[in-house]
Amino acid sequence: MFQMNHDAVDFFSVDFTSACTIVAREEYPLGHFAAQAMEVSGRLDGDIDAAAKEFAAEAQMFFAARDPSSAGIANDAYGRLRALLRELPLYNILLPRSDTMLSCFSSASEYQAMWDEMMTKGTRGNNDYTHWISRICRIGADLHEFRRNTNWMLSTYFDKLTSHRREDYIDAFARFKEDIRDAKLVDLDDDDQRYLSGDPSPYSFRFDFPAHISFIPYHDEKTGKPKLAERSTFDDLVSFFYLDLTRGLAAGNLPRRCKNCGHWFVAVGGYNIQYCDRPIPSQGGKSCRSVGAHETAKRKLKEASAKEYARTYNRLKARKQRGAISADEWNQTVAVAEELRAAFQKGELSESEYCRKLKALSFR
Repeated sequence: MFQMNHDAVDFFSVDFTSACTIVAREEYPLGHFAAQAMEVSGRLDGDIDAAAKEFAAEAQMFFAARDPSSAGIANDAYGRLRALLRELPLYNILLPRSDTMLSCFSSASEYQAMWDEMMTKGTRGNNDYTHWISRICRIGADLHEFRRNTNWMLSTYFDKLTSHRREDYIDAFARFKEDIRDAKLVDLDDDDQRYLSGDPSPYSFRFDFPAHISFIPYHDEKTGKPKLAERSTFDDLVSFFYLDLTRGLAAGNLPRRCKNCGHWFVAVGGYNIQYCDRPIPSQGGKSCRSVGAHETAKRKLKEASAKEYARTYNRLKARKQRGAISADEWNQTVAVAEELRAAFQKGELSESEYCRKLKALSFR
């Protein structure tokens, strides 16, 4: 792996077990970081893209000048980029908070031979640096593409699943991958309309994740037994997100958008979980999961009361139009129906009692 600044932007390692991702000795459910990546804003994508392009331009200026001033400007540009990268999932754990010793470039004489090699086409140094800088300049666009592709895959193949077992996720992913493979086999010309409706190009999906893999022993604190973890070393953050997403699906973990707060989270263990565990300040710190079920019940209750009230109202209206009841009787009965609806919504009437009394109004 190429080392430019000797930090996680150059490369990083994570450990995978059958149930979790281990980062900096902390365990996270498989799919956790992919769900976190879905939370990254388009604004941050754009800021990273602009900062990366600025840094690449200042780096070229340094290679041309090789003086302390250009080195300082290039290092400052990298510092601004790195500060933005620290807002990303995983990098916010692995990148140190202090950039006191940050220095990509130096005009010192002992580095001149290395800079010469980096600027000489065909050399290993040039190939490594070109890959490194082009990868950095792609981070913003790659993040945007990851979110778009993942959102499309989940909405197309997973959102309508009626069963949420691990096997169901694997089957859905297999259908998704097969459809992408078939789409790639279609010879599309420039006038073909099939992929102009907002769907991602089939060529934008990633199924290969370049990484160096080794195995390490670790102590499972739950069982107290030694186990083996797969250590994967990446030089590309978004490839890690794709792999974390796929490993999560294989384990029965699915990224979802919370139905209460709208943020992304990972639903673990093949359960149809609708709400995340984020605390809600306005609810005294209660989580979306604890509040969400209550709010769903209230919403269903309100919907039920509205439907039954509408049926009663329409029956009474039809009777009034036929002349079966007078205008005064109509007004009085509708007023009683409104009182019943209010009592039901306050919990003063059960659903069965509410429906029974409304029906009695319709036919008295």
